[in-house]
Amino acid sequence: MGPTGFGLPASALRDERVPLDELWPWAEAARLAERIAAVPAVARA
Repeated sequence: MGPTGFGLPASALRDERVPLDELWPWAEAARLAERIAAVPAVARA
């Protein structure tokens, strides 16, 4: 689903952040967030 599905131009949605637990079950989102936080900053660059 792209911007057309939301009835908004793509520029209105760009750079928006949605909490992961609004997309996935809370427990799965928390596990993923913990795994990402454990990755050294150098690997994320």
